[in-house]
Amino acid sequence: MLKVGELARQTGLTVRTLHHYDQIGLVVPSARSEAGYRLYAPADVRRLQSVQALRDLGFGLARIAQMLAGPAPDRVARAQIEAQLREVDAAIARSRQVREQLSLLLQTVALDEAGDADEPPWRQLLQLLPAFSAHFSARELRSVLRRWQQLRAQWLPLIEQVEALRLALVPADAPQLQRLAQQWMDQSMRLMHGNLALALRWARMHEQAPETARHQGIAPATLQYIGQAIALRMAALQRHVDADQLMRLDAGLASRWQQWAAQAQRLLEQGTGVHTPEARRLLAQWDALLARMARQDAALQVAIARAYASEPLLQHGHPVTPAMRALVQRIREASEPSEA
Repeated sequence: MLKVGELARQTGLTVRTLHHYDQIGLVVPSARSEAGYRLYAPADVRRLQSVQALRDLGFGLARIAQMLAGPAPDRVARAQIEAQLREVDAAIARSRQVREQLSLLLQTVALDEAGDADEPPWRQLLQLLPAFSAHFSARELRSVLRRWQQLRAQWLPLIEQVEALRLALVPADAPQLQRLAQQWMDQSMRLMHGNLALALRWARMHEQAPETARHQGIAPATLQYIGQAIALRMAALQRHVDADQLMRLDAGLASRWQQWAAQAQRLLEQGTGVHTPEARRLLAQWDALLARMARQDAALQVAIARAYASEPLLQHGHPVTPAMRALVQRIREASEPSEA
């Protein structure tokens, strides 16, 4: 039999803790000395060791008491262990989220060391984290914001041009704004690595929490204005493709289309014939790009080609001009075998 002081020394617990366990009925000594001192039997020590082990696993005292007593202790223990495991999993997930957010803040500090001293970028981001986190994981945000820093020099002039047209009251369907809308969409796809679903989620976040756009230097009024122009382009496109087809598109090919258009323009200016190897290579590149854009879906390729050929609004700002599309058609017709 061990006195409370001896048990405290052996277990590393305080006498006060052992008194508390006795008071709440968790570890009750089997006997008391004639002088009234608590005396702990080997069975009491084993129970105390179980309590300590469960405490180390994160269990609370009330839950431990349920596990060590009751008519069906094994069943109770199973339920409590499962509940504790769920809580630990939730805590791990939360810790991972906090770590990602800390990494995001650290990245922002590293990228914007020369920012505004009165309101440094990391502090702005800190204020916006709840809004950002409602739509994106910290890992997604870190990737997008790192990409934003890389593309910032290209975004800022575009934002200024859109703002100038807004102040000039240029309508949303005007060709000059539609050209900028196409550039805005292309830049967004570069920002999102061609992930249209991610870009739409980013746009939805800006709509629901306009303050998040200010972090990129975009005023809510400017964002709403360009959003109207983009909505017109999307509506024109969706007259030819459904929502599922739209989400399957590879929207990250703007630079490839620009390169193709530059080659097509050279052939037009040089008057290159439609039967030449250059013309056939141009047609092959067209077909390959269209197939890649449509994820090798033949029906979707036809729908996309029809949309851009028949919707004047979509042609504003797109690198492929009607003259280039006509050239593709002439090359294709010249490449088809003639009837005997």
